Amino acid sequence: MSKQQIVLGLIFASSAPALAQTVIVSPQRKVNPPGADWYECSVAVRIGQPSEVVVAAIHVPALADPEVGYGITLNGGTSFINGILALGVDPGVVADPATGRMWISALKNCGNSRIGVASKEPGGLVFGAPCCIYAGTGLFIDKPLMAISPDGSNHVMMYLMRKDTCESGPTCSHGVYATSTDDDAGCPWPTTARVQPPSSGNQGGCRWSGWGSTPVVLSTGRIVAVTHDHFEVNECQGLYNGGLPWVVFSDDGGLTWLPDSSEHLVRSPDAQLTGISPSQDADAPFWIDRNKCAPAIAVDRATDNVYVAFYARSSPSQSNTDIYISRSPNEGESFPPDTANLVQFTDFMLTGVPGDGIGPDQVMPSITIDDCGGVSLVFYDNRHDPDRGDQNPYYDVYFVRISNYGTGNQSIQQFRLTPQSFLPTQQGAFLGDYHHLASAPPTPTVPMVTLYPAYITPDGLNRSSYRHRIQVVCGGESLLALSDVDRDGVVQEKDVHAFEEAYQLGDCAADLDRDDEVSEFDAQIFTEVYSAAADGP
Repeated sequence: MSKQQIVLGLIFASSAPALAQTVIVSPQRKVNPPGADWYECSVAVRIGQPSEVVVAAIHVPALADPEVGYGITLNGGTSFINGILALGVDPGVVADPATGRMWISALKNCGNSRIGVASKEPGGLVFGAPCCIYAGTGLFIDKPLMAISPDGSNHVMMYLMRKDTCESGPTCSHGVYATSTDDDAGCPWPTTARVQPPSSGNQGGCRWSGWGSTPVVLSTGRIVAVTHDHFEVNECQGLYNGGLPWVVFSDDGGLTWLPDSSEHLVRSPDAQLTGISPSQDADAPFWIDRNKCAPAIAVDRATDNVYVAFYARSSPSQSNTDIYISRSPNEGESFPPDTANLVQFTDFMLTGVPGDGIGPDQVMPSITIDDCGGVSLVFYDNRHDPDRGDQNPYYDVYFVRISNYGTGNQSIQQFRLTPQSFLPTQQGAFLGDYHHLASAPPTPTVPMVTLYPAYITPDGLNRSSYRHRIQVVCGGESLLALSDVDRDGVVQEKDVHAFEEAYQLGDCAADLDRDDEVSEFDAQIFTEVYSAAADGP
């Protein structure tokens, strides 16, 4: 089939109604090199250059200690340059919105218990030597995650640490800590601060375990962090927040945190008002996230509204799990449980079939808010498992985008990312506590929102990291910029022929996603945007 037949076939066979915000999802691309074993991945995209992306994961070399593997792409994922960092394990990736520098943070032993970070310059294809950050004494036991303020002035790191002793006595093990700096090249960073307040009342001096602690930094400089509510089984019998996520915030760079010890923790949302039951160990497959139920957090750059995504039981009497998204309209201080702020992905909403005791599970979400106001998530979903009652949970990865969140005009678009279902336990290999989703705003040359989900699935004897490039055309001028190929200010049928000619020649006028490659993905974008802009050919 010729390129002309492909393009015209795509365009004139399109009978789908035009969407106000068109979503185009590319096929999956493997990030790690062939034969590599990767798990627990993270992704970041450079602000201002939406084709520059970094994915990092735990890399397991043969007969050696795990390291950090990474893939860098400058063309939106058409190709990746791979590398290895002697950082340790549990990498997180973040982009500095002010400088364009990309950072990887991970657990690292530098003679004492410390955290390591490494960075690369904009457009670079290698990371520099790791820098060791002094972060207190104790055993660091989970992913250290960095967030950077919109102006680049504050870099904050959240991490989980086990200490032999603490103010409540020798049995207090887990604590969530933060360290921050206003100098992105400074090393070591300043003294750390404990995030959650000291225990009070009848909690017996125990602490939250801190699995899944993730920060965001608002335009005001406020740091907002979310952490899973969990106790070690042998230490405490109870939960601070009923098994639901808890949220704290700091207005002084992480030195002090609210709410303090005299206040109740912010519920996200209030279980008694919503009827939500927290997820229990038996509600999700161990090999996906070890039943830690790690929550995710994101901030809307336009409003400073904070969103928390987590999974919990679909109802108190059922064991199947749903994804919940809870929004704070006041910069993380409270999360109202009304329908304008709390959204539950029910089985009926996603599949058209009411859930039941063995209905499909949606677990382990990641979330981002794009610059068209869309709330996007990626998560594992077993809706295609032919027998959810047995011990072999077949899963897929789904992407969902919500438009007009919490309103009467709310709508969702969902896409199955994995081409076929997978069995998490088929190689007895842990996939990770985290996967990730990153977004970049439109630019003058790429008038679309660009999102990148990254995740892990089994791959033969190993595990692999995959990612997609997702383009969201928000309407208005972006539709015109992409579909008016001849630039006469009018979208009409001759633009079809102008695009087809450029596409056939491989001309850059047909490279709509600006990844330096003219491909069928560009034809798909043109099909969608032309249909929306011209209301059909």
